[in-house]
Amino acid sequence: MTTRIRPFDAASDAERVARFINDHGSGPVVTGLPLDGASLLASIQETGVRLLLVAESRDTIVGTLGYARMSGRRVAPEDHLFAVMFVVERTLRGGFLVGELFTESFRRFPSLGLRTLRLEVDPANQRAFPLYVRVGFRNVSSPRPDEDGYLELVNHLPGISSALVPGEAGLVGPSAPGSETRSLREARAESLTGGVRIDGAGRTVIDYRLRIGTSRIEAVVDGQTGELVSGRVDGDPAEIPDAELAPPSRAVHPPLRHELGGFSAELDVETGALTVRHRDRLGPLLVDAFPVCGDTPAGVRRPAVTRVSVSQHGGTWTTTSEHLTRVVSFRRGSIELTVTQNCGHLLTASPWSGFRDAELTIAARGRDKRSAHVVRGIWPPEATDFEPAVGAAHTYEALGMRASWHEKHSEIGIDVTGLTSGAWRVEGPHLARISGHGTIAYRIELRDGQQTRMPMAAQTPTPTPLSRPRRLWTRAAHEAGVLTPASGLDVSAATGLHAWRHRGIHVLDSSQPRSRSIGPLYRLPAAAWVASLRDRTTPDHGVEWAPHDASFTLDGASAGERRWGVQPNADFSAIDISLSDPTGAPGTDELAVFVFVPATAQHIDLGDGPDAKRLSIAGPPWRTWTRAFRFPTPAGDVLVEPRDGDHTEVLLRAGPAGVLATCLARPAGEERHARWRLTLL
Repeated sequence: MTTRIRPFDAASDAERVARFINDHGSGPVVTGLPLDGASLLASIQETGVRLLLVAESRDTIVGTLGYARMSGRRVAPEDHLFAVMFVVERTLRGGFLVGELFTESFRRFPSLGLRTLRLEVDPANQRAFPLYVRVGFRNVSSPRPDEDGYLELVNHLPGISSALVPGEAGLVGPSAPGSETRSLREARAESLTGGVRIDGAGRTVIDYRLRIGTSRIEAVVDGQTGELVSGRVDGDPAEIPDAELAPPSRAVHPPLRHELGGFSAELDVETGALTVRHRDRLGPLLVDAFPVCGDTPAGVRRPAVTRVSVSQHGGTWTTTSEHLTRVVSFRRGSIELTVTQNCGHLLTASPWSGFRDAELTIAARGRDKRSAHVVRGIWPPEATDFEPAVGAAHTYEALGMRASWHEKHSEIGIDVTGLTSGAWRVEGPHLARISGHGTIAYRIELRDGQQTRMPMAAQTPTPTPLSRPRRLWTRAAHEAGVLTPASGLDVSAATGLHAWRHRGIHVLDSSQPRSRSIGPLYRLPAAAWVASLRDRTTPDHGVEWAPHDASFTLDGASAGERRWGVQPNADFSAIDISLSDPTGAPGTDELAVFVFVPATAQHIDLGDGPDAKRLSIAGPPWRTWTRAFRFPTPAGDVLVEPRDGDHTEVLLRAGPAGVLATCLARPAGEERHARWRLTLL
């Protein structure tokens, strides 16, 4: 079967490629938002696609592979591109087509001025990893998937080729004879971290050894930027171009700050990003990156880097780039932002929402008001990388449009109102996404419930400790066939809580002797487990997915060690899962208890009592935040709520396999501990 690989043609391919992506369960169709030709073309423009290849056989599209400035709402540097829209006909995924798509891509890279490739991958797709390694991708960031469930890989081979052997066409891809398959032969047995190390200066670097054309290359590059640290060509030291030398360090300038009651605004004078916080709340309420125009994508998780200059005049901050000027003006209880441009192209402002357990209310002229608990994937809709797919139903006239974000438990809220004409899209993690061809202006009003409520003496609830267990069984994970009494716990020090039984009925149960998967986590043997995570409030990575962290010792007693435990009450109708991390090591901001709720539960209740909100597990994937939750089991409903820890919250992520609950707390007390209670109602 002959396959032709060619560039995408917007006029003839848009509808066909949209159908192909839909038919293969890729893109926003998984959230109930199928692509059409128009939304595909709009997505290509918004994500900054520089190259899109189409593989065709017998007039049928069998594969696509593109390269764009933005993927997963992250914007790559100027000379970096993300591999995107990588979709191959199911019956051809084990053949040569995958390699041929990369081969044709590599041939075209010199014309793009490309130095580094980036790729977001699902760790559950282990079969694809050998290909990624062979063509030069490495993981230099976290080994854990981000909140969206992906690892970000980098590939610096295009930059190495252009710097050390400019004009050489031997580096063309993984399947061409005499090309990268042969030159990276030694790398076939490596992992995604092969060659990745920390050098003497504390940088993460990658060692590459390969052949480019007839030249034998050894190179060390900065893992994140791709800048060449050192290189050899056929054993001789290479002269590093001036552009590769590390730039002189720049002075760090403090941000501008402005207080508005319990709120504070902060402007990063290097990037122009505006951040608003509240003194009683964990993390920012919003991060408004400097706006973009033209073909620069608007990425809320990792915005484009723009050189700006900042000036301050009384209660006004003015930030200016080559084509844009943004004026931030402070009023009593509000902030007004006005953006003007001279680029002559579409202008976009896209502040990120830091609200978690919150309600979102939309009010627009001539449209029905809508208000609901924030459940991303339901309200607002979610269409990462294909945001235009939400269509007219979720796109509004910006003038007079009002979006209100409100946390009931804290009474903290923000109202955003459009002051100029344009298009306002409601989608994903945006506080607001406003675009237009002229000036953009919007007002941010700050609402603080503390200002209207009567002062009350602070009360710290005293948790009721559960009694010591009558019986607590621990066992290795492979001992799944051990007979157990009618009530009890099966706990593995290495993998977590495998089973909780009450009066002969399983409340929680693992899949032993098999394993199961949810999202990017695969081969999970446990029903609940613990880990420490990075800061939940960072937009770039959010709440990571993590398996059980074996560095926590089960029922540990030694001072200074990480430890965790499961404590039942007398009749096993309730259990406490606790963990502590006195080490305070970097990257351990959060203490997390993970609870796997199988799809057989069918629904989840947010909260407890008459105000609880019920969500179906079936249907498109979604995620939401709550303070406590309840789910059905064969033994009855289970309520999950915090007992110890600071800033306790739960992130629920639903997919085809069920719901993964990530119960988060900042470490509390001298022992830096947290505790969650699961009660059978």
